[in-house]
Amino acid sequence: MLNENTIQIPRNQLDNSSIVILRWDNDFNITDIEGNTLSLFGRNKSDITNKLNLKELIYPDDFNCLKTELDYYLSERKTELQHKNYRVLHLQGKNRWVEAYTWINYQDPTKKISS
Repeated sequence: MLNENTIQIPRNQLDNSSIVILRWDNDFNITDIEGNTLSLFGRNKSDITNKLNLKELIYPDDFNCLKTELDYYLSERKTELQHKNYRVLHLQGKNRWVEAYTWINYQDPTKKISS
């Protein structure tokens, strides 16, 4: 699960908001997720965590841009970045624009990244 210290919003408010917190590994496999995933993706948390890759949730062209940004920030050893807005894919075929931030934990032995 996500570290309780990383979430400053009570869980019941987080689940009723438009905020979604994702954690993924170096291969973009989603290892944890919190927030209103049903509204944003049309999927339950249990249908995403350890089952989907970030590439499956982001519009393909936008994923390529996100990966380019992330590669640059990793090469510069940055710990956080604000992405350009990108589209996520809703299960019902709708695209939704999101504003995204990423925090990189270089010390995390699991090599997981949070967004």
